[in-house]
This record gives sequence, structure tokens and C-alpha cells, in this order.
Amino acid sequence: MPRNDHRAPAAIAIPAARPRVVVYVTREEPLTGADQLLVFDLPAEPAFSSVVPGGRLEPGETAEEAAVRELREETGLDIEVVRELGVAKQPSWRVPGLRDENHFFQATPTAPTPEAWDHEVEGDVFRCRWVPLTPDTQVYGRHGAFLHALWGNADPLGESLRRSIPDS
Repeated sequence: MPRNDHRAPAAIAIPAARPRVVVYVTREEPLTGADQLLVFDLPAEPAFSSVVPGGRLEPGETAEEAAVRELREETGLDIEVVRELGVAKQPSWRVPGLRDENHFFQATPTAPTPEAWDHEVEGDVFRCRWVPLTPDTQVYGRHGAFLHALWGNADPLGESLRRSIPDS
């Protein structure tokens, strides 16, 4: 721009965030039947504790497909999506001034899992663990927005299936 041009510079456009998924993986504790939620910690980054798995959608991917992919990438688990709990526009936790459109899902593992395990991805360790799912459960950031939809309801399909099978 020439020195004597007093026009205001063009505004810098902040790109819209791609939609994200947040996945509450739930199970019943094998011995007690208590509801549990899967979280992970990043030992190399202590501020990231009790993180709920999730991430951004890839181009052409549905939110449900992203939930399955992100879980496999971050935890090594294969999951089955049970239901979408809702969508919330929340401040981005990585880019100040940006808002994310978070799609919250409930899912269950497709096979039994250990109580805790480490999953390594490109040198990063995800320390996965199950925590009790109660009204007091706290997770990293604002990703607890739909936890209330799970209290006492970690396995709604399994419970409804059990109720529909007549006693012998």
C-alpha cells in the first residue's frame, strides 16, 4: 500500500473451525456393574488430565465416522456409537477467538478392555483409564457438557435389551 493511501487494511478473516467430535465411551465395571467413563492423560503434558477422546472431522467424514476414527487413534479401541447426545458451540481450546462445533457422542467398546493401558501414537503416550461415571465426574476443559445425559445410563441399549428378554 502506498504511504499516502489512508484506506484501512483489509480485515483478516479467521477461518471457521471444522466440526469436532467428543466421545464418551462408557461401560459397566466388570465386577460391580458400576458405570464408568473412558478418559486419558498425557504424561508428557500434565495439564492434559482426564481428557475425553475426540478430535476434528476430516473432509468428507461424518461425525460418527470421526468418532470411531478418533477413538482408535487416541486409545487403540474399536467402538460402537450408541447415540449422539447433542451439539454445542464452544470456544476452541487451541485457537483463541475461534468457536468449535462439538458433536457429543456416547459409545461402547466392541470388546472387553483392561482397567488401564498406555497407547502410543507417533511418540506421544495416551494413558487410558476408566473412571467412575457419577454426577461429580470432571473431565478436561468444557468437554463435560453432556455428561449429565449419561448418569445412571452408561449402557442404555444393554439395559433395554435385558428388560425386553423375558425371565426363564
